Amino acid sequence: MTDELAAEINAKGMDPLLIPNLKGYADTLKAANVTQGSAKKNRPKISEASIIALNEIYNSVISICEICRNIFKSDPVKSDMYSFTKTVEALGNNNGGNNEGGDQNQTPSTPPPVQ
Repeated sequence: MTDELAAEINAKGMDPLLIPNLKGYADTLKAANVTQGSAKKNRPKISEASIIALNEIYNSVISICEICRNIFKSDPVKSDMYSFTKTVEALGNNNGGNNEGGDQNQTPSTPPPVQ
């Protein structure tokens, strides 16, 4: 930041002590951005075979849960143990309601398979 720009900002009422702090934040954010970029490049890619295997596992688990819910339909507590939605809700409550990548107030009845 140039001295002229700093003077202009200060003239409009900004505390002069904030400018060095903001510069410090900028450096920290730039470094974090570089680190994040490196991490993205180095993370493993999911192969087509892995996606197929995960989708098959998901479909099997959902089928088993449907069978179990039917077996325990007269016992709501046990039936809920085999509900994907209820399980996701319980997991969301255990981690402070922080469902990564989604709205905290919405839980899908069944998530889409991995693509």
